[in-house]
Amino acid sequence: MKNNLKTISDLARVKDKIKKLDLQENLMTVKMAILDLKKLYQFEIPNIKEFEPKLRYIAVQSGDINLVDAYSTDPELAQYNMVILKDDKHLFPPYQGSPMMREETLKIS
Repeated sequence: MKNNLKTISDLARVKDKIKKLDLQENLMTVKMAILDLKKLYQFEIPNIKEFEPKLRYIAVQSGDINLVDAYSTDPELAQYNMVILKDDKHLFPPYQGSPMMREETLKIS
């Protein structure tokens, strides 16, 4: 790990090396995340893009972006040697998925 980054707070040390940040949520969530990053982590990321989920890692591979919000289960994290940074100030809520099924599916035998 070249810059020894472990937390989101560590990004402040290398903010000038961040090409672009990809946030995959809707525009309102993106705007809130930008403001919250600035407020909570005391630094601003000037280049923020939104990519479709399937295109974001193509952008990583091509070098267009080098910072993404991601799910820890994304296989591309290992494929592109990306490091998961700890949200040391708890900006982003934890996501815990669970299976869901339509009730009418249960009635099919």
